[in-house]
Amino acid sequence: MYNFIKIFYRNLWRNRVFSAINIVGLSIGLAGSFFLMLYIFQETGYNKCYKNWRNIYRVLENRKQFNMIHPHAPYYFAEYVKKDFPEIKASARMGFIFGASLKKGEEYIPEYGIFAADPSLFDIFTLPVIAGNKEDFLKTPASVVLTKKLADKYFDGGDALGKEMKMRLDGEEYLLRVDGIIENIPKKSTLIAGMFCHIDFVWERSKRFFSDEKLKYSWELADYETYLLLPDGYDIGRLKEKMPAFIKKYVEKETKSEYDFQALSDIYFGSQHLSNCRKWGDIHKIYTFALIAFLILFIAATNYIILSTAQSVTRFKEIGIRKTIGANRLMLVGQIFSESITTSILAVPFSILIMHFSLPYVNDILNARLQLSLLSGWKAIVGLLAITIVVGLVSGSYLAVFLSRLNPVEVLKNTNMIKSSRSWFRFALITLQIIIFVVLLIFLQTISLQINYAQNSDLGYDKENLIKIYVDEDFVNRFPGYREELKQNPDIVDVSAAIYMPPYAGWQKISVPHTKEPGKNVVLESLDVDYDFIKTLGLKLLEGRTFSREYGADSINAVVISKSAIEALGLPGHPVGLTFKTSDTSGYNIIGVFDDIYMRSFKEKITPIILRLSKMYLSELIVRYRPGTDSAAIAFLKKKMDELSPGAPMDYISVKDAIGSLYFKEMKLKKTINVFTLLAIFISMLGLFALSVFLIKQKTNVIGIRKVFGATTRDIIRLVAAEFLAMVMVANVIAVLVAVFVSNRWLSGYAYHIAFTLRPYIIAFAASLVLVFVTVVISAFKTANINPAESIKYQG
Repeated sequence: MYNFIKIFYRNLWRNRVFSAINIVGLSIGLAGSFFLMLYIFQETGYNKCYKNWRNIYRVLENRKQFNMIHPHAPYYFAEYVKKDFPEIKASARMGFIFGASLKKGEEYIPEYGIFAADPSLFDIFTLPVIAGNKEDFLKTPASVVLTKKLADKYFDGGDALGKEMKMRLDGEEYLLRVDGIIENIPKKSTLIAGMFCHIDFVWERSKRFFSDEKLKYSWELADYETYLLLPDGYDIGRLKEKMPAFIKKYVEKETKSEYDFQALSDIYFGSQHLSNCRKWGDIHKIYTFALIAFLILFIAATNYIILSTAQSVTRFKEIGIRKTIGANRLMLVGQIFSESITTSILAVPFSILIMHFSLPYVNDILNARLQLSLLSGWKAIVGLLAITIVVGLVSGSYLAVFLSRLNPVEVLKNTNMIKSSRSWFRFALITLQIIIFVVLLIFLQTISLQINYAQNSDLGYDKENLIKIYVDEDFVNRFPGYREELKQNPDIVDVSAAIYMPPYAGWQKISVPHTKEPGKNVVLESLDVDYDFIKTLGLKLLEGRTFSREYGADSINAVVISKSAIEALGLPGHPVGLTFKTSDTSGYNIIGVFDDIYMRSFKEKITPIILRLSKMYLSELIVRYRPGTDSAAIAFLKKKMDELSPGAPMDYISVKDAIGSLYFKEMKLKKTINVFTLLAIFISMLGLFALSVFLIKQKTNVIGIRKVFGATTRDIIRLVAAEFLAMVMVANVIAVLVAVFVSNRWLSGYAYHIAFTLRPYIIAFAASLVLVFVTVVISAFKTANINPAESIKYQG
């Protein structure tokens, strides 16, 4: 051991510049990969924080007539399924209460984590109780359960149990009593809630659309997330097989809905295909980050291999002598691997130091809550050690195999006998490094171009100077008078309202019979809107007219349809004046046609839309203001909202910001790849610089002789750079093929995307040339200007 440490230290100090470059490169590579490892651990650990997570399932409803799967079930599904299948240990409903505000002092504060739930929810999810008796939770309509965070917020850290608080919802005020306080919901949970109310609060909200009490028992109205707790080892397939008979028992008429069950552990990554559901994690992002982490480590490890093979000539005699005096191949392999692993371990403290200082920036880039304390967990420690050792083994692998197989007699006679084999291997590794950062650079630019394309394309409506304000039912009742008050302000151009407006992630669909193919139904997206919706949004009316107060029938059966709806329904090219029937036999008269609009991101195809006039189903106020008056206009709107609803803050978002939020994940991915591309370039530059210095030193005497015979500095630079420029050319040819494949695969996830352009490839090629120029040519220039007499005396 002492001899190993002595030899390792001696080699480390003799080649201290190259050793420092190796350690710096490995430190940066390890820091980047550790960050991504922590992020992957965080993302893949969702919903595993509950004791029963393996046995919890969420009910999914597949409405085949609308080609829509959503994570909701009818009101009584949870009760009936628990009654009919005694093997189910518990069932619970849960519903989001949108638009609720809680009162603190004289002010109402909007809260987006208020849910209505059954008491049994606390039997399914193991949420530790801080205060109160779990048996009394949500027993009365006025009972609520708060998380510790919300209890501290509204009761200033005091005892909240048994206290009263007020909630405002749809213009009405509710007096509630805190009957329980639980620990905060774990951060790695898709159950994001701060307050739980009685389950009937969801039904109270549904009544603004459905006044018939019988609809509470309807299987057509599915608004409730429903969770089931099953026994250990229960085969969910058995429950799926029983569903058709279960539905037939409780549904009188034939239904096209089917029910499935989603494991709690699958919700985070498995909800991308669901409608009206938060799109949680993206497993493709995890794969991308894992690949990036691997590539960064690969570049750092190849730096070690490149420099080690370049310096191996200095160790030929050492290896030859050791083999001569009896060292076997296994001993030599062990020594070289020990050195590379030790070097990798030396880089760990520096990598942790880098992580400490860069943590806030990385959390911002990844939109994460990473903490270095996560490294204290056994999984993280094992992962960290595994990565470090693997990097060490990979770094030393080629040198161990290469040096240990040398014939000691040949080594001592001729140290130059295998330069060519080492040269092509270094050439291949450097080429791979250049390929990696060129591909990353091209992919980064592809993402940027696609985001710019999506955000700056014509969406079919005017997104400038437009905001949407979320309103409740109480406001809707007073909307006509409020609209006229707003329009008296010269900064306000137009005002309208709708059930929702673009961009929007949810769906409201209707099924309409095809006009030419009997038996075929067409699914249209249905928007309930106010009179001035088309004008306020700036939709392009292609023919006919918009809704008008002068036509009383407009509020009964008039519709304006999108251009794509004409083709979908099989209507003639100019359908204004025609009438078509929906699946419930009510007829609609087409009064106008507007150009298609993008309701969602460019990942989804344009949907055929039907606009219907409504005075009831309006939840978003739409306001267009004069350019340059956004601050004054918003201040005016806030003032007017406060006059109508004192103490209630205005909940709004600009349409441009809403469009930007559609591409939030892409923008974060762009930032991440940007950072790691820079890391890849920096690490590659370290390796290229060190290798160029080493190789140029070996050619110093050759350079001196050439200068004596009249070679200019330009000739010397051309000589030295030629080999590296060849690598750049080869790397770019391969990188283009890889980048085209990767970019096309990524763009295939968009229904509408950019066309192929040479710009990213030209920029990447130019960047790789600059990289070589900076790292190689500068070293060559310095050597080319050494006095030829000194150069000739130098022995590389």
